[in-house]
Amino acid sequence: MLTNFYSKIRIPSSRLDSIKDSVGRWDFSAHDFNDDELLQCAFEMFEHAFTMPEVEEWRIPAGQLTDFLYTSRKAYNDHVPYHNFRHVVDVLQAVFYFLLALGCLPHYKASASSPRPVRSASLSSILRPFDALTLLIVAIGHDVGHPGVNNAFLVTLKAPLAQMYNDRSVLESFHCAAFSQVLRKHWLSTQSTTEMRRLMIDAILATDMGLHFDYMTQLEKLRAKLIVEGGVAAWDEKTIIANRSLLCTLLIKCADISNVVCLLFSSSHLFLT
Repeated sequence: MLTNFYSKIRIPSSRLDSIKDSVGRWDFSAHDFNDDELLQCAFEMFEHAFTMPEVEEWRIPAGQLTDFLYTSRKAYNDHVPYHNFRHVVDVLQAVFYFLLALGCLPHYKASASSPRPVRSASLSSILRPFDALTLLIVAIGHDVGHPGVNNAFLVTLKAPLAQMYNDRSVLESFHCAAFSQVLRKHWLSTQSTTEMRRLMIDAILATDMGLHFDYMTQLEKLRAKLIVEGGVAAWDEKTIIANRSLLCTLLIKCADISNVVCLLFSSSHLFLT
């Protein structure tokens, strides 16, 4: 038995190579792993992101990372059949793969099937290592505390949670608030950075499927802008910042519905690169 830093993650040594390989593959299946192995999957992805010197300010020790992941897992409801920790590791891995393919993360050598980074003067070039790390953190926390019902149900029921958030993105607003408490305890630097906190909130709120078509309209406008302007080379800093935020929200949305986005990945990859 292999203990990963603390007894909170215990997996057989024979499974470690398989875990490392799987997180770099597009055919990753979260159902192939037990709860502790899912924690190890998440651990491997964050440790890979920490190899980027640009995110050294937000790097945390292995033990603290383990505590953060364990507490995040405990913040999900086991009785919820879909929006549980298995789902968020699946989303995390989809984000991880997207970022590898777009060259926003360095090549993941632990898996022979992981994509080779491609960086060019394309839309993906406006993403920074900071954004990549933030999106991985968002993936872990985007459904924290999910009760297993949707916003429409809570609004119709006139539930206290719906009244608290004025019937708007009820669950997503709740996830933001609940996850911020986990971060304040286990990864305080993420909450001390205004830009990171703002991006986290925007990305989690973007997972509200009630806003889906609004984001699709923004995506179409962005696509048309890129065609007319021939890329991002002429963009000023204000334009880059605005569209960087939009791109981050679109990536987390794609990852959140990654079970049905698999067949669309090739075409979206061409758009981004």
